[in-house]
Amino acid sequence: MERLEMEKRLLDAALEGDEKTLYELLKEDKLVLHRVSPSSQFQSYTNSDNSRASKICQKWSSLHLASVRGHPRIVEALVNANPDMCFDCDQDGRNPLHVAAMKGKVGVLELLVHARPFAAREKTKRGETILHLCVKYHQFEALKKVVEAVDDDEFLNQKDGEGLTILHLAVIGKQIVRKPTKHRETILHVCVKYNQLDALKKLVEIVDDDEFLNRKDGDGLSILHVAFISKQIQEGIGEKKQNEGISRTRLSCRLVQREK
Repeated sequence: MERLEMEKRLLDAALEGDEKTLYELLKEDKLVLHRVSPSSQFQSYTNSDNSRASKICQKWSSLHLASVRGHPRIVEALVNANPDMCFDCDQDGRNPLHVAAMKGKVGVLELLVHARPFAAREKTKRGETILHLCVKYHQFEALKKVVEAVDDDEFLNQKDGEGLTILHLAVIGKQIVRKPTKHRETILHVCVKYNQLDALKKLVEIVDDDEFLNRKDGDGLSILHVAFISKQIQEGIGEKKQNEGISRTRLSCRLVQREK
């Protein structure tokens, strides 16, 4: 089989979630994923006028396509065959983890992070981390998963090419600050849960809305309850107030770092 034809079949399989074709290709040539690059695969499509994928594939590898379409079994097969595909970048410097996060494909994202955790730390050509992309494209669940997986304050506070952190983007866009997770957690709950108290303090200062600050998650817990449970707020402060509302000013004064 000619190389370009094989690459075209590979991209079609990734795009459509065609496991049978993918395994046939891997059986025919076990090293096919080691020999192709995003640019070469893109070229195989531009040479085919009838391929509908030519409008979708913008120098994307088969792993980019499977990730953006949310085909976990295809993604798993590809990373098992060649996990370093996680580092392949398109013309904008986005790897498969980036595009999976942008589309909110959380299950696929978990597979990719597990395969190559350091690929989650790569930046795009615009200096954006995967966290910036999660915020920019309103993917709060993906953001939560990456924060759980990376657990690195320095990474969480990195700036993009314009000098903006993810907190800056969230505040500017206002799209993720008030958007709850599927468990009805606000971004404030997430900050408390993962001990990101500097971010929490800034958000509390910015969000002038006591109703939002007192909002409860799916378990009926406000951020004050979560903070007391995880001992992130000084013990004994306002115990009588646990079941009462808390103002922005009072909460700002009470937040302290968890003792290490």
